Amino acid sequence: MNRILFRFGGIEIHAYGLMITLAFVAWILLGMLRAKKRDIEPDHIIHLSFIVFFAAAIGARLFFIAIHANHLNSFWNETIRTFSLVTVGVKGISMIGGVLLALVAITLYCTFRKIPLFRLLDIMAPPFGIGLFISRVGCFLNGCCFGKPCELPWCMEFPLDSPAGLRFPDIAIHPTQLYAALSGLLMALILFLLDRKPRFDGFLFCLLGIMFGISRLIIEPFGYNSLHESLSSNQILSVTIICLTAALYVLLKRNRLPKNGSKECVE
Repeated sequence: MNRILFRFGGIEIHAYGLMITLAFVAWILLGMLRAKKRDIEPDHIIHLSFIVFFAAAIGARLFFIAIHANHLNSFWNETIRTFSLVTVGVKGISMIGGVLLALVAITLYCTFRKIPLFRLLDIMAPPFGIGLFISRVGCFLNGCCFGKPCELPWCMEFPLDSPAGLRFPDIAIHPTQLYAALSGLLMALILFLLDRKPRFDGFLFCLLGIMFGISRLIIEPFGYNSLHESLSSNQILSVTIICLTAALYVLLKRNRLPKNGSKECVE
């Protein structure tokens, strides 16, 4: 693992920034390819990507501030710093907050542009898994989002100049970044396979929400929690996501209607 991948003179290419960029590019390209097959103009994916990028960055920061408000020196100073292009996302972010605000942005975009919301969400669901895989590899290389000490064969020590190494010097810990990366890859593979058959709009999105929530519940206990909470805010929100997307799945399945008005036969 290496936080800095390349150096060109005085320019440094950081692993985390590069992997986040690659994840975002993969999300856009895969989304454009899938949009063509779903009768949605690929240009919408490009336009939406910029909106999602800023919404996710701001949401990730604001949600982190909200759940750690009691532990910050200045709640309002931290909130104001969120909207600085220099500091946003640099210190203290929550992925779930980014995902939630990104969904709000997508919903508003589809409403104003009269695009089928759940069809678009299904288009972007498998690419989300790929993006999660790539971005979490970036977390691993950077040494952030790390786990608790453990003695299992695959646990590892992180460099002393990384966030994980500073907190646990010369101590083997859970590589929770890789757990999350593998979960993202598995989710993408499952969704790509299930998408080989016709499904009702919203099927892939709901399944992604359920799998994402379950993966967070499984991985969260192995992650390092500086607040030493018995039940983290992320775990509570993960349960909420599972319940809401499961309920949405049932609702969409019951109310799906083909053009002739009879019930669809696809699951």
